[in-house]
Amino acid sequence: MVVAVELCGPNYGPLDFRSDCVRSFWASLLPFTLVLILTLFSIPFIRPKLPFFLKTFVPLEEAEAEALVSQSEPNIPHNKKQPRPTFWRRSLFFVTLGLLYTFHYLSYFSYLLVDVNNPFTVALPSLLLALTWLYPVLRTTLKSPQTVPYDLFVLYTTLFSGAVLNLGGVFYDTGVSDAPWPSVPSMVAMSLNLVATGTLTCIVLSMPLALPGRNVNPDDI
Repeated sequence: MVVAVELCGPNYGPLDFRSDCVRSFWASLLPFTLVLILTLFSIPFIRPKLPFFLKTFVPLEEAEAEALVSQSEPNIPHNKKQPRPTFWRRSLFFVTLGLLYTFHYLSYFSYLLVDVNNPFTVALPSLLLALTWLYPVLRTTLKSPQTVPYDLFVLYTTLFSGAVLNLGGVFYDTGVSDAPWPSVPSMVAMSLNLVATGTLTCIVLSMPLALPGRNVNPDDI
C-alpha cells in the first residue's frame, strides 16, 4: 500500500483505480504475489497441507481400468503399452511467450532506471512482471504439463484480468474523464497483451483434466 502511494503520488490512494498508475501497480503486484506464494509452496520443508483439488491423485475410473487390465492381462509386454501423449507445442508456446515477456519487461525496467528521475519506484512494476513471467518459463521447462496445470491457470487468469483492467481503464478515462487517448504504440501493446494472456488462458483450459493409463487403449475409450 505504501509503495503504491509513493509510486503514484499523494493525490491517489492505493485503491483509487481512476489512476492508470494505480491500475498498473496492482496489475503487476497481484501476479507477482501469486508467483511468490507458488514458489514458496514448492519448497518441501515449508509446504503446507494442500487442499484436495490441488493434490495429485488417480481418478476412480482410471484406477478401475488399470486394475481390470492388470487382472486380465498381467504380462503385458512393455512395448505394447500405450505411450503417453505429448503436448510439446503447448509447452513451447508457454516458454516462448514467457521469455518474450520476460525480456521485454527487463528491457523496459532497465530503460526506466536510466531515464527516469525517480527510477526504482517507477520501474518496480516492470521488474515484478519480468519475474512473474519467468515462473511459467521455468515451470514448463522443468516439468512439461500434460494435464491442466492449475498454477498456470490461476496465473494466466490473473494476468488476463490485469490486462482487462489496464485496457478497460483507458476507455474509462477517455469516456468518463475526457482524458486524451494514449499513443498508438501504447494501445497496440495493451491490446496485444490482452490477446496474448487470453490465448494462454484458453490454451490451458483446452488441456485434458486427466489422461488414461498406459495399459488403456485410446480406441477403447
